[in-house]
Amino acid sequence: MIELLSSVTIVNVEKIPLSFCYSGGIALNLNFIECPLSCNICPWEANLSRKSAEILNARPLSIIEVINKYSPDIVMFHGGEPYTVKGAIQLLKEVRNSYNGFIGVKVNILHAINSMAHLKEFLPYINLLLVEFVDTNFCEISQQSADDINSFLHSILSVHKYVEVVAIATSKSCSESLTNAIGKLIDLFRVSLVPLNWIFMESISSNLKLNTLDKLRKLGVIAQAPLEDSAEVASTFCKSCKNPIIVRQGGQLIKLSIDRNGICRYCGYRYENFKYAKRIVKNPIEIQVL
Repeated sequence: MIELLSSVTIVNVEKIPLSFCYSGGIALNLNFIECPLSCNICPWEANLSRKSAEILNARPLSIIEVINKYSPDIVMFHGGEPYTVKGAIQLLKEVRNSYNGFIGVKVNILHAINSMAHLKEFLPYINLLLVEFVDTNFCEISQQSADDINSFLHSILSVHKYVEVVAIATSKSCSESLTNAIGKLIDLFRVSLVPLNWIFMESISSNLKLNTLDKLRKLGVIAQAPLEDSAEVASTFCKSCKNPIIVRQGGQLIKLSIDRNGICRYCGYRYENFKYAKRIVKNPIEIQVL
């Protein structure tokens, strides 16, 4: 029995959200609730309790049958820190035994640093870490905390895991603090080309969102907000020639100007960490499969 699994859906990879990992592909999203962080607001609804959300009575075999049916580019363990959930490691092992594609897990950066023993159990079986930065955790950040985060991300990259970061901006004031915190990690983002994906939870203007991203883009960070309706905010721009290499709107791919080898079609700059989807899907997808 898998505890705290609340939904199993087939979605566009952009809705995870990921930007360089199988753009235009599909993901099987396994969403867990009762997140130990207990945030007031959560884009994954992982802060729900089992009293207010349905828990699926799913077994590993039923998950594997769905994987075989849909052949997703990624199987994503998402939501409330899945690597700490009872039964999740056994599910992960069984999925890995029958599926040779990409498997990812979402981890909150601060919780993962403090729960490395649990995460280390997951690492041999996964390919991708989607590392979550929540702005309310960064209203104040010491140099020691920045060093710990930097060390954690370098340690994951050193064992050849693919990494993307998702920044959750719950309010304008806190998101400014988060931008400042990311500034302390700027060398890592610039050198490793780790994509930085934003989710804006508060209703603010597209100009403010674009200003946030442009500050980072000018520093050489691959920054975008894939779920946004504004293509300028949602799309990925080449860090070399500044042309749009992955055009998106509202969590779906519109146009891809980067080839299977990760080479920009405008200037020839190569992104070694780019992953090309098995089949490009340009329609919105969100299918509840269990």
